[in-house]
Amino acid sequence: MKNIKNLLKRVSVVAVICLAYRLKLIPGLICVLTIVVCNVFLEKQDRIKKQYLAKYNDVVLYMEQMIYSFKKQPKIRMALLDAQKVSSIEMREVIEEAIVNIDSNKSANIYEDALAIIEKEYNCGRIKSLHKFIIKIENYGGNYETYIDILLEDIKNWSDRTLTFIRNVDRTRRNVLISIASTLITCGFMAYLIPKDYKFTEHGLYQVCSMILIMAMIFTYLAITKRLNFDWLKEERALPDNMVIKYYALVEKGYNNISDLSFMERINYKKAKKRLEREIYKIFPDWIRDVAMLDVHRDAIETENGSRMAPVCTVNGQQAAQVMIICGCDNGSSISLPNYRQNLRFAAAWERAMEGTFPGLTRPVLFSYRFYNQDLTTGSLLIEVGGHGNNLNEALYAGQLAAEGLIRALQ
Repeated sequence: MKNIKNLLKRVSVVAVICLAYRLKLIPGLICVLTIVVCNVFLEKQDRIKKQYLAKYNDVVLYMEQMIYSFKKQPKIRMALLDAQKVSSIEMREVIEEAIVNIDSNKSANIYEDALAIIEKEYNCGRIKSLHKFIIKIENYGGNYETYIDILLEDIKNWSDRTLTFIRNVDRTRRNVLISIASTLITCGFMAYLIPKDYKFTEHGLYQVCSMILIMAMIFTYLAITKRLNFDWLKEERALPDNMVIKYYALVEKGYNNISDLSFMERINYKKAKKRLEREIYKIFPDWIRDVAMLDVHRDAIETENGSRMAPVCTVNGQQAAQVMIICGCDNGSSISLPNYRQNLRFAAAWERAMEGTFPGLTRPVLFSYRFYNQDLTTGSLLIEVGGHGNNLNEALYAGQLAAEGLIRALQ
């Protein structure tokens, strides 16, 4: 019944437009038939839109309820029962299937198999991460309360970002509809500016052009509707490693000296920077970006004759590669790091924690006009773990010590 109402509304709108444009019977009928055919596709896109939104709401509600329930009592089956009570009919049926699987499954991977049913129906990376986490807690226990709170905060941040995106998409859809209406009104108004004595609207060319314009607006609306139908659970594919390296090298080259860029490199420069930012925001959740974003390297230290040097120290009787933190600084022009002071504060705290716990482990913080995309968060630093003269064991041990120092700095 609703489909018929929508069809009648759209046919009525097109019929009014045709009358306003003073189209004759045949061009008018062609326009009406066009909207009748397109209505089938518009209704399909409307159903898809509702399905995407319903699945997104199901997932958010499910994850939040699972976390709240699991925090009170760390049992997956009990959490599923609680989540089932507040879920939609569709999600309730999927959860029921998962619970039945838990009760009847005798394999070693009871929870993995059961929760995979939900993951298959709702293909969302955050659900998979949540399931991996609660399975580990169920099987091995441990102190998990803090991590549960962090996970819940990340889900809320993701939900807020997605809702903002949904509102922006709806706004874009409305703006497109307004633009189409404005175009039709503006063009149609021309028919009333020319004196009737010229019988301008009865001319065949006018009839054909007006018909084409109306049909073009219908197809434009259909295309935009389809284009703006997003699966809110689908995650954008990550860039291949070689593309990340290529973009990173281009951005770094541009920040060092933008005049060194070729014509094509300058064209791709802003695109590369925006794409790198999207990759970082996509891969790392908000709470990680608020704590620390570390770019791990090894230094290239050589003597004048080209011999490689290996900066080392001895900690607890074992050799470790020395580490060095690099913090960029805003130079007021080509290097824009407005929050570099917060990065420097973090670098000083980490350096102090490492050197205070493991004397000799660190080399002095390198604080200079460098970029390294450290503008993206307030905890962005680059750390050189030894150099290319150190062996693997020295580098691994240094990484372990640096991580312990980081924990102390963040406490």
